[in-house]
Amino acid sequence: MTKLCVIHHSHTDIGYTDLQSRIERLHVDFIRQALAIAETTADRRGPVFDGFVWTCESLWGVERVLAAATPDERKQFARGVVSGSIGISASYLNFNELIGYELLLESFRRGQALGRELGVAVDSAMTADINGYGWGYAEAMLECGVTNLFSCIHTHHGMYPLGKTQIPFWWETPSGGRVLVWSGEHYHFGNELGLAPGAAASYLTKDECDAEIIFHDHWGVAELRIPRYLDGLRERGYAFDIVPVMVSGLRTDNGPPSARIVDMIERWNGEHEDVCRIQMATLSGFFEELRIEIDETSGCHGSDIALE
Repeated sequence: MTKLCVIHHSHTDIGYTDLQSRIERLHVDFIRQALAIAETTADRRGPVFDGFVWTCESLWGVERVLAAATPDERKQFARGVVSGSIGISASYLNFNELIGYELLLESFRRGQALGRELGVAVDSAMTADINGYGWGYAEAMLECGVTNLFSCIHTHHGMYPLGKTQIPFWWETPSGGRVLVWSGEHYHFGNELGLAPGAAASYLTKDECDAEIIFHDHWGVAELRIPRYLDGLRERGYAFDIVPVMVSGLRTDNGPPSARIVDMIERWNGEHEDVCRIQMATLSGFFEELRIEIDETSGCHGSDIALE
């Protein structure tokens, strides 16, 4: 069975879309909202819904919420992380490729320190809407125990690694180590698939869905685009049972979490699980499943996924 792995997050964009101080307040509130949604929807887990999961795209947002948190709120956050309803990305912010190795190393060390405090492994990072990475990025990751990177490259001024989306590869570091990288779709692609009620989009997908459908019928968008997208992946030789997509609660950067995605997933799995099962996941959860599939298929499908 194909699993559509939904990574629900807010794209952290500081200083471009609004004042930096306002962006900080928004991201603090988003994490608080996500914790509340996870707790209030916990009793809805069952055959068609595996639980609400929120991924903190940047460690900066986590630091800001913890700095403003009461002791009870810190405990609530820790419970969310340990239970798996809150995921932490090891990337501090969406840096460009000009950031030096020493600063990158310090930023990843912060994630490891937080992981030790909470008793969890912060082994995965994600970035979105940047052009690329310097070679020191992977080296700094590995030195701090971060072995996975989910990348949503900014394609207006660059290109996906290997010229492809939805493909994993090994990124070899200067010291000879390897980071597992997933080259993903646009960071709002889940919105284009209709996964967020009231927040469907047509940024990259051009088809028969007009403005009326996009703005008023997310379910119609999903029923049309999800099967078509999965069929397209299979036609291109996609070899995994798990398909990751990012989604935001609104069609915008710095968007909030959405409890309505829970309704969407419950309905889809109840009506269309024969097409795919939708499940929310953290970065670490996705990469854990991916590595199992890689092991079962003889090391990342041989040379197709290895960069030497």
